[in-house]
Amino acid sequence: MAERHSVDFHEIFTFLSDHSWIHQVQLTQYFVEKIWTNIPEEWNKVLSSLSAEQLSKLPFEVGGQCTSDIKLHFQNPPRESLASFLQKSVQLSCERQQARHLLSPTPIDRELSRGMASKKVHEVEWMASLVHRVTSESGCDTVVDVGSGLGYLGQVLHKVYGLPVIGVEGNAGHNESAASRACKQGSDQFCNFPLSESAIQAYSLAQKKHSTLSSPFLSTGSLRLAAQETRTRWEAQREADHDNHARNLAYRALLEVFLKNQQRLRADRRRIRKLNYSNFDSFINSYITTLPISDEEEKTIVRREMERLHSQLQPYFRSIEPFTCLQVILQPVLESLVVWDRQQWLVEKGHHPSIIAIFDEDVSPRNLATVCIKE
Repeated sequence: MAERHSVDFHEIFTFLSDHSWIHQVQLTQYFVEKIWTNIPEEWNKVLSSLSAEQLSKLPFEVGGQCTSDIKLHFQNPPRESLASFLQKSVQLSCERQQARHLLSPTPIDRELSRGMASKKVHEVEWMASLVHRVTSESGCDTVVDVGSGLGYLGQVLHKVYGLPVIGVEGNAGHNESAASRACKQGSDQFCNFPLSESAIQAYSLAQKKHSTLSSPFLSTGSLRLAAQETRTRWEAQREADHDNHARNLAYRALLEVFLKNQQRLRADRRRIRKLNYSNFDSFINSYITTLPISDEEEKTIVRREMERLHSQLQPYFRSIEPFTCLQVILQPVLESLVVWDRQQWLVEKGHHPSIIAIFDEDVSPRNLATVCIKE
């Protein structure tokens, strides 16, 4: 269906090893680990000079994605090392432009689209087209839809193409528990990654080359980043969105500094997510209400200590969005690594898989599908 991309796993792992300080970290530990100090000084000068709009456009500044008017936003273009980082991230990522030369959308009438949001309609009309093409090429006469959800895709495949569809939808809670049990080997152990022998060998060589590192250069945090939102979503962020993200993360990271020696005051993670992040006073007040303390004097001590930390750490709040931007730039490399590893595993099993950007990235950013017909 499409030509297979030649992948140099050694090059990818070397690149990720060199930039492990970007993808390994847990952002809630931003102040505990002083993560901003890892940003090279010359990078920081460029990043800190950009407006929110320019920062949103930066992941598209290299690779032919941006237009001339966007380039004009940059009075001081990225220096060579940052420019190289941007360029390499594009080179080591899957092509995400929708494969309209291979597929055309399935016609979905008003009755079939009832209950679907516009994004879901887009996904179903293109996924149905791909499934129909694969079934036609392979001679398959039945579709098994694993993770069928509300059955929108199956309904369209049956109504439009006459395909029998078996929908399989498990209990999400049970699935999460099973995954949790499977991954309890350790925080830096992966479930089913890498899969292919090519990737396993390249990963092993890269790890030996960087044996001076105190821990593996890939972590579960790296793979979490691979599954996070793509640069297209980042591009849509406005100044208010950046301010909101930086404020929420700063308060959450500041709380981790406070809790470092106050474990008895650690609230449940779900409660922390529900705190009031609108401003720092509201954040402190909402946090104190979750604490197992009733003594007003002790509450006052907590408040004063958090206010002290806020005064100490506030100058570094402005570095949060530039660092997040670096993660956004690196995200497609990590996601592509996972996709290419699975593709290579199928190749090693004697199959001929292809990777297709099935959706419009602006509508549905996670748009890569691996297609393989068993021979």
